[in-house]
Amino acid sequence: MDLDLIREFYGDEVAMYHAWMNHLLKWLVVPSLLAVVVTVFDRILYTEENSPLNAVYSVMMVFWGTA
Repeated sequence: MDLDLIREFYGDEVAMYHAWMNHLLKWLVVPSLLAVVVTVFDRILYTEENSPLNAVYSVMMVFWGTA
C-alpha cells in the first residue's frame, strides 16, 4: 500500500490511520502465531483446562501489551 497516494487523495489524517493500522497488524502477527502454537500444544499435551502453557502465554502477552 502506498501511503503517499492515500495522503494525496484523502489527506494526512487518513494516511496516518492507515500507517498505524499497518504497523499494528504487523505487530499482531507474533502473538497470534504464538497463540496457535500454544493451542496446538495444549490439545496434544494436556487434557486439563489450565495448562502451564496458558500461564506462560498470558505473562508474555502482558509484556507484549506494555511494550
